[in-house]
Amino acid sequence: MLGGSKIGDILSVSVDRTGRSPVLAVKTIAGIAAGSLTFNGYLSIIKCIDSGAVFVATITNISGGVYQVTVDPQ
Repeated sequence: MLGGSKIGDILSVSVDRTGRSPVLAVKTIAGIAAGSLTFNGYLSIIKCIDSGAVFVATITNISGGVYQVTVDPQ
């Protein structure tokens, strides 16, 4: 879903509650679903989003089909 994305691109971060457990979902600025995020501490980000905070993910590295991002409050 991130084909054509490049280092420095910014993705929106939201909570997806359609499965058994909530996950952090990312979308391109155009609103296209790009995948989900997993990392230590992701539940803290979910709590912050539930409290009204807004987060973005910035692509920092691309290796094959693996995209690394940093997640920061907006």
